[in-house]
Amino acid sequence: MQPEIGELFVGAYLRVVKECPIVQYNLHDPRAGGQGEIDVVGIDHVKHSLYVCEVATHLDGAHYPKKAKSGKTVDRTVDVFQTKLSHAREFAVRGFAEFAAPVFMLWCPYVAAGDKTTKLAAMQDEWPGPGQLELRINREYAAAMQELVAKAATETKQRGEVFYRALQLLTHLRSPDNRRFTVHFE
Repeated sequence: MQPEIGELFVGAYLRVVKECPIVQYNLHDPRAGGQGEIDVVGIDHVKHSLYVCEVATHLDGAHYPKKAKSGKTVDRTVDVFQTKLSHAREFAVRGFAEFAAPVFMLWCPYVAAGDKTTKLAAMQDEWPGPGQLELRINREYAAAMQELVAKAATETKQRGEVFYRALQLLTHLRSPDNRRFTVHFE
């Protein structure tokens, strides 16, 4: 399965910013039951770093609805994220036991402030380990994107990540008289 655009962004971030020489997308773990896929994994054996990422590219807000028996729609977003991250933790413990402090990341460009962000912050605070849980949502997501765009603007070297290459192209556009165009991401 082809990685989705949000997964390509996260993979580029891991390879370029976190300097992971190994980045894998959509890893399947048949032992994981219903959630057999980890969206993005970044590995740096030299620094002994492991990043296990769940990516939800919901541009109009993270939302996993479910119809209850009563007919009312229930928001299960936090429960879905918790389940996916729990499976990611099991995946890391089983497959990467040599990494004592893996970093688990939840990436989502927009999570509405309120109950969801409060529950996600509590999930982060109560992360049972191993390692830590980082929320890359809202501002943190945008800051990571800006960091990657800034890096792309400073180099032309290919890094093996198609998303990063697209950012390089956008940040290196020139007019016929060799002046750089300014591309704004606001």
